[in-house]
Amino acid sequence: MKDNLLENPADLLRDVRDNFIIEEDVESILNIDKRIDEMRNKSHQNTESKKIEVAKLSVQLESRNSKISELQAAMERIKAESEELASQHEIVDYVDELDELEKSIISLRCQLDERIVTFVKNERSMSNDLTLGSPNVPVTQIEGLAATTDDTAEIMNDPIARANILKLKLCRTMGLIIDEDTNQVIIETADNKVETLPLDDDLSDFFKTKYIWQRIQSRKVR
Repeated sequence: MKDNLLENPADLLRDVRDNFIIEEDVESILNIDKRIDEMRNKSHQNTESKKIEVAKLSVQLESRNSKISELQAAMERIKAESEELASQHEIVDYVDELDELEKSIISLRCQLDERIVTFVKNERSMSNDLTLGSPNVPVTQIEGLAATTDDTAEIMNDPIARANILKLKLCRTMGLIIDEDTNQVIIETADNKVETLPLDDDLSDFFKTKYIWQRIQSRKVR
């Protein structure tokens, strides 16, 4: 039959026309158009919904970026404060080390001063014995002086110690003796008497200086 239709085109067109239902096809096309419109609307709605979501995400992203910037600034501030605190701790450590060093220096200076006083006392005692014409200087005193030979050499190598010794000798030549044991100044007056002046009382330094100087002047007048 198909072979006959192909051989007779008129019959083929007639058969196609008979089999073609216009109303049903039109309805199908309308349904397809409707479906396309629905899909287009749905796609538009989805697109708008996605745009809204993207906008919301953009706002959230900006907010998070702002928070991140604040956190970074806070971290930098904390880092700077930590470095400052570390520097302050180092300064405190340096100060503590300086305090310890100062204490050590003070302790060494006190020991040296004690040795200076001992040296001067021994020297003064030996000079007095020799001046008085003592035929025999006590052996214990000689041994004491010998025992301090090393200390004396060490003291004399220190310029500050030498200066202190000169001060003590100068005081002695002016009739002043500083007694460390009793913390007082012993003053030899013009009439060969001895006066004492405490160094740890409430008298002002001006009064002490003036008092000592007047006694020195009286010795010069003699």
